[in-house]
Amino acid sequence: MGHDAAVALIGAVVGAAITATVQWINSERDRRHRLRTAVIDKRLTVHQEAYALWRKIKAAANKPDGQDIGAVVIECQNWWENNCLYLDPSVREAFRKCYQNALDRPRMLREHFPASEVTANWDIIKPVGSLIEKAVGLPSIGELEEK
Repeated sequence: MGHDAAVALIGAVVGAAITATVQWINSERDRRHRLRTAVIDKRLTVHQEAYALWRKIKAAANKPDGQDIGAVVIECQNWWENNCLYLDPSVREAFRKCYQNALDRPRMLREHFPASEVTANWDIIKPVGSLIEKAVGLPSIGELEEK
């Protein structure tokens, strides 16, 4: 085989390798994009459900009789086990801590725990709503109208 033929063969092999690599990179990018797009609706739905459950937690946790809190916490725990992977990581952990701490709150109120403990408990529950809002990151209606 002549020198020119060897150079041509090497060029063809290198060109094929580059083409194959570019095609693989593009297919991986497309696959990731399709996966992200497929879960966007589910993630938005799950964050909305988390927000509604957080509001239930707040209402039940602030009743000193604690009558509803056990059922709400069980509902949240079951929901979390089935949906946590769709949540933003910061929301995932904060929501779990929220419903776990909410279980103690009615007793803390009823038994007049020190204010610092009651406040620390509330400081775990209260910010979850704004974390969910931030994670969803939807522009306000005003921002949408401006664009």
